[in-house]
Amino acid sequence: MEKYLNAKGKNLIGWDEILEGGLSPKATVMSWQGEAGGIAAAQQHHDVVMCPESHYYLDYYQSLQTSEPIATAGFTPLEKVYRYEPIPAILNPTEQTYIKGIQGNTWSEYLVSEAQAEYMLFPRALAIAETAWSPKVLKDYTDFLKRLRIQEKVLQQQNVHYFTRYEEIQARFQTNTNGSESIYLTSSLPNATIRFTEDGSQPNTQSNIWKDGLSIVKPTLIKAQLFDKNGAYGQVWEQWVNVNLATGKNITFKNTPQAPYIPVDQYALSNGIIGTHRYNTGQWLGFKGEDLEVVVDLSKSQSVKEIGISVLKYHWQRMWEPTELSFWISEDGKAYEKVGSVKDFPENAINTVSVKVPNKTARFVKVIGINKGTIPVGEYGAGAKAWLIVDELVVY
Repeated sequence: MEKYLNAKGKNLIGWDEILEGGLSPKATVMSWQGEAGGIAAAQQHHDVVMCPESHYYLDYYQSLQTSEPIATAGFTPLEKVYRYEPIPAILNPTEQTYIKGIQGNTWSEYLVSEAQAEYMLFPRALAIAETAWSPKVLKDYTDFLKRLRIQEKVLQQQNVHYFTRYEEIQARFQTNTNGSESIYLTSSLPNATIRFTEDGSQPNTQSNIWKDGLSIVKPTLIKAQLFDKNGAYGQVWEQWVNVNLATGKNITFKNTPQAPYIPVDQYALSNGIIGTHRYNTGQWLGFKGEDLEVVVDLSKSQSVKEIGISVLKYHWQRMWEPTELSFWISEDGKAYEKVGSVKDFPENAINTVSVKVPNKTARFVKVIGINKGTIPVGEYGAGAKAWLIVDELVVY
């Protein structure tokens, strides 16, 4: 094919899958599955366009709000797009010259109108543009936001249906060894105040002002609202924090979670924060072709009444339910007793399952999930290894 194109005065360009069969002499690689393809191509002195799905797929959600129009299930906010640097540091100066540019991709499976396409594109497309023409040393996200607030007037004049809530509340979670969960809320909106409630009620101008981190010691629904001089900005942020016996306890894995589904920290599986349909936030853990086997040490023997976990089932993303999910308990971490199993995961979404444990005490809890293994013929990704994606091991 390349010889034919070259004969017509053209050069071949292809997605990074073309690396699998060996690159033809003048091929340019579009690195979409991450940076690895772009790095490999540049090291072979082939031109590269960086367009990693993790940062430059603009059909991913840009907000964690459940009211967002349906989109591809990942989460790629404006700041993440802006802060991506397309020239990998691992490349030497000569190899770096083969990174010729960047590209944002917006696939249209879920885009029902031109207005929705604009909503997904802007302002993230502006962040990509600035990265394309700006040296790394001149990039400044705070300054970018300052200019973007002015640029909004231009978007409005052009009747662009852009995403306006790019400065909505952002959350960071920290799990503590005492079994509590700390939450830190921030926003880049100038001269704004965050007000919150802990009883599930809607925040208003009389609600408590958010100052520093908030420590949660029991199951709690937190709601927060951003206010500026014009009133409420954006939508109410809310988070159910399910503190339980496993929160903050030591966890060990037989198999290590694999990229890109690596936990945001060592407690992600039991921090009381269940992962959402935006599956790339660091809350979900992934095992490609391997089984899940995890043990949580509750620190001391105590009554265990229920054990649960969630599984993400998206066959179109190669995420498959386990053939069996089993639950075990032990007093010494050596001899385990099976207390239940689940084989049915009916939802093409998040499946939260649990088993009751009558009249038992234990210090150690184990969960084993048997990976599907190879994706069946006729399914998306047939022949490849299936992902087993899990989050939020809970013990009551």
